[in-house]
Amino acid sequence: MLLLAWGPLTFAAAYLVVVATQFKQLIVTNYLNADAASAPVIGQLYSSGPPHREVVLGHMAWYSTLIYELATRGLPAHRAIWEATPYALALISVALIAWGLWRIAGGWAAAIGATLLVCASPRTLDWLFWLNDHALTWFSLALVAALLVLLQDGSAGARRTAWGWRAVAIVLVGAIVGANAASDLLLIWTVLLPLLLAAVGAWALCPGRATLRAMGLTFLALGAIVVGDLLTHTLMRQDGIRAPANLPQNVLAGGEAVASNFKLWWQSIVVLGDGNFFGQSLGFTSALQLVCGVLALFTVVVFAPRVAWRELGQALRLRRGMEVGSDGGGEAGRRRGGEAGRRDGTATSERAPREAVWLAWCIFWVSSAALLTFSFITSSTPTEIESDRYLVGLILRSRRARAAGRAARGLVASGGNRRRGSVRVHRHRHPARRPGHLQRHAAQQSRAW
Repeated sequence: MLLLAWGPLTFAAAYLVVVATQFKQLIVTNYLNADAASAPVIGQLYSSGPPHREVVLGHMAWYSTLIYELATRGLPAHRAIWEATPYALALISVALIAWGLWRIAGGWAAAIGATLLVCASPRTLDWLFWLNDHALTWFSLALVAALLVLLQDGSAGARRTAWGWRAVAIVLVGAIVGANAASDLLLIWTVLLPLLLAAVGAWALCPGRATLRAMGLTFLALGAIVVGDLLTHTLMRQDGIRAPANLPQNVLAGGEAVASNFKLWWQSIVVLGDGNFFGQSLGFTSALQLVCGVLALFTVVVFAPRVAWRELGQALRLRRGMEVGSDGGGEAGRRRGGEAGRRDGTATSERAPREAVWLAWCIFWVSSAALLTFSFITSSTPTEIESDRYLVGLILRSRRARAAGRAARGLVASGGNRRRGSVRVHRHRHPARRPGHLQRHAAQQSRAW
């Protein structure tokens, strides 16, 4: 069983070995692109400019990257550190998402999620080595997702021990994500707004003190991020650093461009999912690429929305059952509400600390994917297949959804049992050992499937 639980990580380890053997070539290929090479060049030459000089960055204001370069420029081998930083941040992002899955659904879901995220396609891997593109936005996405789990964890053990860590996390995330938000407008739509929706949605579906407290902490985190954003803009403006004013990022696409953007959207998903079979002769390799592309598109379009719809629908049905039991129908209404609570295994007030984190996790990732898709299709920015760099985060979301789907089935089958003060959820191995109400609930779910 241990091999089954952690076996997927062997594939991730093998992939990392291959990346390590080709790391130098990946760096060389990346910095043959002038846009990618501009970040270390500007960071190296920044202090050699004349007084009152003005620094104009590229198509996006990568303030946070420049701040990082100036902070580390005095270190030995700082150029090598800059070259390795983007991929290191990608691996840290994988670790943060895997930690969130582990807290919610246990080690097996975390192992599957980490493996799917580590084993990126060649096209996705190319974008993960850019220091001045959207790499820090995807890092912020994973960082905020981990913060969401930390804030939503309302178990007794977490309430006693995690307040100090939560305060530190809010400050750190406010500084890091705030600087990244000042650098990339895409982060506001695909990270911060989903964070707000997740906190409010978890409280609405699982009302209680734990979710109310988590929503308040989320508002504090968003406030810290806004402060970090404003401070970053102020510091950059005072130092003469800006983005070009003739490259607006908030222009909506025309009618014909929307259709073109939709075509680019699904093509980008296929290519980033290792399905770059376009224009190739049919053979073993191109057939595998076709399968990978279809699977990537299926995950984004069908699988991830289905998982979220099922989980949110179940929460809404339970909420309505509890409202009927408490507000209407007299004794019959209370009986129906009690039956709805028994089908879930516990009352709503007891579900909140256990399942609110799972619902918030689903709302965050699905709303983030939907908003990223919407902004890509309706924006005037995408013009060619190179615009797939805006959708790297969508691949991260879809691959996480595969592991989340497995976690959802474990959550339903187990009724949300907690262990060691966390919100991890596991299946019972033997149906005969389940408590009576869990046996009935599992049988109902089996018939539904």
